[in-house]
Amino acid sequence: MHTVELLDEAVEVAERLGFKIHQDWLGGEGTSACWVKGRKWLMIDLAQSYDDQLAEIAFALRGEIHLANVPMTSDLAEYLDVRRVA
Repeated sequence: MHTVELLDEAVEVAERLGFKIHQDWLGGEGTSACWVKGRKWLMIDLAQSYDDQLAEIAFALRGEIHLANVPMTSDLAEYLDVRRVA
C-alpha cells in the first residue's frame, strides 16, 4: 500500500477513535495531536511530506488504548505495530 493510502486510512482511524481533524498549511511546524476543551484534535500540517505526516499520526495513534479494536487494513496494522488478540 502506498504512503498516501496509508495516510488516508490513518486519518479515518483517528476519526473513529474520536479525534477531530484539522488539516491546514502550518508552515512545516509539524503534525501533532492535542486536547482542546476536552476533545482530541489531530492537527495535520500539509506543508510536511506525506511520510512525515503519516509518521506523526502513527505516533499519536499508537498511544490510543482502543487502537487494536478499530477496523483497519493489515498494511496499516503492520505500520502501526498493532497486535490483535484472537
